[in-house]
Amino acid sequence: MSTHTPRDLLLALRQLGGTATSPELQTRLGISQPTASRLLAPLVADGSLVAVGSARARRYLLPRDVPGVGRQVPIHAVQPDGNVQFFGTLYPLAGDGFWMEEADREHGQSARHDSLPWFLHDMRPQGFLGRGFLHNHPALQLPANLAHWHDDHILKALVHAGEDMPGNLLVGTPAFDRFQSLQGPLRTAAPVVADPATDYPALAALALTQGTTGSSAGGEQPKFSAVRDGHAVLVKFSPADDSAASQRWRDLLVCEGLALQTLSGAGVDAAHSVIEQAAGRVFLQSRRFDRNPQGGRMGMVSLEVYDRQYIGAGTSWVDTAQRSDRAGPERLSADDVQTVVLLDAFGALIGNTDRHHGNLSLLLRDHRWRLAPAYDMLPMLYAPVGGEVVPRDFAERLPRPGVHTLAVWPKALDLAIRFWRACAADERISGGFRALAKRNADALTPA
Repeated sequence: MSTHTPRDLLLALRQLGGTATSPELQTRLGISQPTASRLLAPLVADGSLVAVGSARARRYLLPRDVPGVGRQVPIHAVQPDGNVQFFGTLYPLAGDGFWMEEADREHGQSARHDSLPWFLHDMRPQGFLGRGFLHNHPALQLPANLAHWHDDHILKALVHAGEDMPGNLLVGTPAFDRFQSLQGPLRTAAPVVADPATDYPALAALALTQGTTGSSAGGEQPKFSAVRDGHAVLVKFSPADDSAASQRWRDLLVCEGLALQTLSGAGVDAAHSVIEQAAGRVFLQSRRFDRNPQGGRMGMVSLEVYDRQYIGAGTSWVDTAQRSDRAGPERLSADDVQTVVLLDAFGALIGNTDRHHGNLSLLLRDHRWRLAPAYDMLPMLYAPVGGEVVPRDFAERLPRPGVHTLAVWPKALDLAIRFWRACAADERISGGFRALAKRNADALTPA
């Protein structure tokens, strides 16, 4: 007769990562199936364990209690039509890790994750807006430096104030309830803008006041959320003073708007953007592509977390896109791969030295990841360094095509020349930068 106790089973389950099937526990403890069932039944009945799945797929979880969150977290997804569907339940596990039990048996994948599930990663408060989140939610008593947050901090933030994060998921009951309480078709607390000339400077001042906590990532652009003409928008803004560095940021924001318009004019999907000038600042307003005017939301992840989950390349946009077959059913379409290659080549030709994996995103459409509209496309080569404008000579070392960008290089080159000429002709840009843009256009134009 077995001398194993329920305590032995709980210890074995912890050693197995907080989750196991009955056969795995039988092997670990050297017990029979009837003995395992006898030990498991009372633990499930009193809530010490959670059973998920059914029949052969049944699995036992050893949950842990996250302060301020609990032992299980329901997650819902806002659909493109605005309706809300149950997505699944997240279980923090004893020791470490999480179990995500997804409701969609056909397209979902219930699994253990060493940290928060990858598709929640981009929802965490981060950057300039993340510091505003800290300012607005002091009662959560989260670390003042976002870099010091661990998974439980992120989960607490999403559960208690995550009703309008990137993407379409609502993590936890409080976030669901807060979402339901939001008014208007867009269900957002972002301010509605009627007159950008007066509203945007006021919102910029408020954003700067709220964004003072913690340290800023290098080169990070201040921004705020708003609603304009029935669309959810993100608005980047420049400094307002007369320094050379501030003037350069004003030039670069106009350039970003022109880059997106150049792409869009050539049939490349890019974020819809509008440039406004007021109170000495330049405002670049871009529509959120994870929202629609009907109150719908789209699932979204950055190329960074997609790469980390499926590819493991992480070296360049092109490398990740061209290795996406490793993702199996989650691979990118051939058209999306081609667009990523084009965007990478275009970025090189306009001096965008900030083509990291956080500056491309994917949207979930019909259960497949599709490339999101282009954004954050600007000549960061010319960004101020340490508050100073550093001389750069783009023409001294012009970009050249690589093996993977050779086929798209002529189109990318044509778009880049159009971009630089548009910059050279735009009077919202300073005279010095217009002259620089003309030199770059001439340097790229074939003789």
